[in-house]
Amino acid sequence: MKRKDFETKTLTQLCEMLMEQGETITTYETLKDFAKDQIDNDNLFLAEHICGAIKGQANYYFYDYCMGTLETPSEINDKSDLEHLIED
Repeated sequence: MKRKDFETKTLTQLCEMLMEQGETITTYETLKDFAKDQIDNDNLFLAEHICGAIKGQANYYFYDYCMGTLETPSEINDKSDLEHLIED
């Protein structure tokens, strides 16, 4: 992400753009659906891990689905949470 994008776009626009670029950003709804699928597939430990991390207070989260329980979803609450992704 370029600094100009960071400075001119909204949090939602930035998250959508970064998801399209392959960053490990996901939505609350997608994480919730993932947890439901894990319950349906009897992966209860992973479902519990996801549910324990998402409280519905953020619309976007950092999470790498390939990592399973080795990574915990973390909330993206404002643009400053994305600042480390700015390319110089």
